[in-house]
Amino acid sequence: MGSISVLILLFYCPECIVSLIIKIIFRYTIDIVYLLRYNPNKYSKSIRIDYFMNKRSTTQRSLILEAVKELRCHVTADEVHNTIVKKYPHISRGTVYRNLNLLSDIGEIRKVEMPNGADRFDYLTHDHYHARCVKCGRIFDVEMEFIVDLEKNIKDTHGFEFISHDIIFKGTCLECNK
Repeated sequence: MGSISVLILLFYCPECIVSLIIKIIFRYTIDIVYLLRYNPNKYSKSIRIDYFMNKRSTTQRSLILEAVKELRCHVTADEVHNTIVKKYPHISRGTVYRNLNLLSDIGEIRKVEMPNGADRFDYLTHDHYHARCVKCGRIFDVEMEFIVDLEKNIKDTHGFEFISHDIIFKGTCLECNK
């Protein structure tokens, strides 16, 4: 709806502005409740303002999300960029990096931080573990029950306030074992 349409609507129906304000507040309230409920450790201390500033969907963001889901593996930002640039040569590497991180922040994809390597992005967003092949470096999902509250078993926290955990197993994949 354009700005002229909004002005005409407000002129003929002043109570519509109240309805519009309530809808906007309600929409963002739902977003805040979602963030706190499904990502309490990440968002409970501070709701990220840039989440709301960047929430609107863009063509680039949609392309990047689609690429991560189509590749169906634990991709790096470079792999996503190389996939998208084949069809859309003008998309920049920076755009891909920014949008991958934003998609991770809002829970559309999962960021897997790899020690001594590039961050990976997973289309599966539920809590689960990973395995890394020590020969080829590929990342795989490990099919096992996620251990909820594992960090509560730590005897000496050394002052840390633990909020979550990731476990990455190391081994040799089937392809490299051949």
